[in-house]
Amino acid sequence: ESLVRIAEQVNEISLALKALGIPVIMVVDGPVAGAAFNLVLASDFCIASEKSKFIQAFVGVGLAPDAGGMFLLTRSIGVNRATQITMTGEAVSAAKALDWGFVYKVCESDQLAKTRDQLLKKLDRGSKNTYRAIKQMVWESEFAAWHKYAQLELSLQKELAFTEDFKEGVRAHAERRRPKFLGK
Repeated sequence: ESLVRIAEQVNEISLALKALGIPVIMVVDGPVAGAAFNLVLASDFCIASEKSKFIQAFVGVGLAPDAGGMFLLTRSIGVNRATQITMTGEAVSAAKALDWGFVYKVCESDQLAKTRDQLLKKLDRGSKNTYRAIKQMVWESEFAAWHKYAQLELSLQKELAFTEDFKEGVRAHAERRRPKFLGK
């Protein structure tokens, strides 16, 4: 039940970030997996260090993406790429994330703060009213159906959280071995 509540909360956070009327910037330095990856997708700008990698890790533990993951990822990189990296759990490098468009800038770890500050300075010169209007238009054009999607996501998370496959996935992860899923 606690897993279901966490799934509900990260979905609410992700949705709130996307709907927020101001630019949202995330800065990451290292692996970004699961819900954290999906929160990056909910941001407007992601600045990543060269050592960052992005992983939809759910398949490894027998769960489906949370935090609006598939809703955001398919819109960000396309249906096929999103399906492939979600089904395989393969990591996406920072360079590839930049190329695919869900990362704004890539730099070395020691340059993250400077790169963030440069973006903040640039955004500070713009109109807050314009940013709010842009975010509202993006929301209406791309994300208005999120609430319906969120109901499906949470329903599937609840269903998967009580399966034997999920229990096996968690055990395997804790024991640092490959899971043996049985579809139960």
